Amino acid sequence: MFVKICSILIFLLFASSSEGSSRLGIDELFRKLSCKESGIRFKNALRPTETENMISFINFYTGAGVGVLDINNDGLQDIYFAGNQVTSRLYINMGNLRFEDITYAAGVETDKWITGVSIIDINQDGFDDIYLSVSGKIESGNLGNLLFINNRDNTFSEKAREFQLDIAEQITHASFFDFDHDGDLDVFLITNPTDFKLNSNAPLQKPCKNGTSKGTDILLRNEGNRKFTNVSFKSGITIEGYSLGLNTSDFNNDGWTDIYVSNDYISNDILYINNGDGTFTDRLGQFFNYTSFASMGNDAGDINNDGLIDLVTLDMLPESSIRQKLIVGSRTLNSYKFTINLGYFPQFSRNMLQLNNGNNSFSEIGRLAGISESDWTWAPLIADFDNDGYKDLFVTTGFRKDMGNMDFIYKTVNSPFKKGCESIPLSEQLDAIQKCDGVPVINYIFTLLSD
Repeated sequence: MFVKICSILIFLLFASSSEGSSRLGIDELFRKLSCKESGIRFKNALRPTETENMISFINFYTGAGVGVLDINNDGLQDIYFAGNQVTSRLYINMGNLRFEDITYAAGVETDKWITGVSIIDINQDGFDDIYLSVSGKIESGNLGNLLFINNRDNTFSEKAREFQLDIAEQITHASFFDFDHDGDLDVFLITNPTDFKLNSNAPLQKPCKNGTSKGTDILLRNEGNRKFTNVSFKSGITIEGYSLGLNTSDFNNDGWTDIYVSNDYISNDILYINNGDGTFTDRLGQFFNYTSFASMGNDAGDINNDGLIDLVTLDMLPESSIRQKLIVGSRTLNSYKFTINLGYFPQFSRNMLQLNNGNNSFSEIGRLAGISESDWTWAPLIADFDNDGYKDLFVTTGFRKDMGNMDFIYKTVNSPFKKGCESIPLSEQLDAIQKCDGVPVINYIFTLLSD
């Protein structure tokens, strides 16, 4: 099974026309619906200003989130789109893939920098609620997470403070799960602090593992009666990181839900194994040999139908030789050894597919499987798209501005990445970013053939 998976995993490119599909020699599995057909007209439009831009908030172009729910239990899936500078929007499913915008009627509009959408039934009344992770500039003072409680009449009431879930940090995403097996939903929040300048790119220092860093993630325990308490430190959640991806799954198959956090930049990914006593222990080094370097999103699923949870993490290694030489590449051997000596885990700049061996260890097979190179890559989704009984992998790609382009970093006159760029007027730095090209990489779907 292992050899078969590695040898027959191929990639297909999403095509927007049947001509593109036939050119690849495959049948079209998906058809793009126009705004007129679907009724969905949401756009997370970003407009840099002197106060809101990539220099003041490095995650300006990182994006928002989306959640699928059934707000009225009619069996039709509705969609909630998160916004950054624009309000989030709720589209109710009218049937036949027709949607209607009921954002303001439902009371779920936003004026915050939303980064993640979690759909849960927080009060266990049988109706989906919406929890929104919030980030943005710390100076904005508008960072508290939001919780929209379903009123069961197609409207919602915001009650994050009432549940003590209005966490005012730079939160990327949240996952609700019962970590202590007491019958209610607890929540794990990942943070991504932006307290550094572009040209310093997070000065290298020893990893902080004592819970004092701004980049330490957060575990909240559900105490019942609409109350959550922060139990991060006492539960062993103490390791810093620039968190972009979160997955809660049972990675060691012991019946307790564990936590995987993928971290950007040099900060280590984290595998918090649930000890079953209310505490977690990071066992990344025991379970894995190495991870992605600038880890983005991640997803977990059983890719080979052996009953074990496997893991995909994404990075930014381009497929083409030209792009590989154009963007900031891998570290030198000396810099790699330096980071290891500082206490960082072995990391390499490419997508990883970690195959679960079933003995508390994983084998990384990303290159063998052919998924290691997909350029600026953000969110993976493991699912069986062609209904053949085998899991496939969809990854989203691209970036609004090619900030990793070495020509832009080192040769652009007003680049904000340059040493000494503080002397360059802000307006000229912003103008340089605006003129920077984007990275319009096509999305990938990797499909596993069964014969």
